Amino acid sequence: IWLTVAVIVAGALAMAGILTVGIRRIFRGRDRLLSADGGSPALRALTATYGLLLAFVLGASLQAFQSAQHNAVSEADAVVALSNLAQVLPASSGVPLRSGLACYASTVVHREYPALQSGSSVPPDDGAPLERLYRYVPTMNGADPRAVAATQTIMQQLSNLTDQRDARIRAAKSSLPGLLWVLVIGGGVVILVAVAAITFVDRPWPQFTVLAAVTGIMLAVIFLINSLDQPFRSDALSVSAGPMNAALVTV
Repeated sequence: IWLTVAVIVAGALAMAGILTVGIRRIFRGRDRLLSADGGSPALRALTATYGLLLAFVLGASLQAFQSAQHNAVSEADAVVALSNLAQVLPASSGVPLRSGLACYASTVVHREYPALQSGSSVPPDDGAPLERLYRYVPTMNGADPRAVAATQTIMQQLSNLTDQRDARIRAAKSSLPGLLWVLVIGGGVVILVAVAAITFVDRPWPQFTVLAAVTGIMLAVIFLINSLDQPFRSDALSVSAGPMNAALVTV
């Protein structure tokens, strides 16, 4: 986090310095670039449009991150629920099911999450522990209503577990379209140039301060969007394997 803050601050100061010095050298000898009547309304229109764009992208990224976080918790809850159901089964069925759940949770924690955090795909053989869980489901016995109900509940939980795992893998692969990134970064550059043009009439230090503040806010928001867009790969803000690790301990 502190490294990120330092990078944002350094980037804001560097960009503000480049804009302040560059625009004053290019347009040396001029009193202003835009009149107050012509520049301010245009800048307000630009900032309003760019603000709406940032709000849309940030909202979409936050929703995707929260969905990935919810899926991770739901997947771990399904493992714990199956473990609790296995305790009411006969030992011949319950023990293999609990062993299979422990194998599944261990694979997710020690293999799948590290693969997602590194940006690589989940190994194909990591789906084998989930497939084996279906073979551990006891055969329905029509003479025992409790066994039938338990088996049906186990199948529902296994289906839920499969859906949550698939959703987690899809969330790791999804990302914002490249066009949105072009609009976010390109729009930020346009806003900075417009602010530099409006504040050209001021002395260098006030102009530098305004540009540094605006750049710092933009960089912070763009970094937040990038972190939310990568729910498993970001170091500062990511979906952890904590819920599944807790489920593994429970099993």
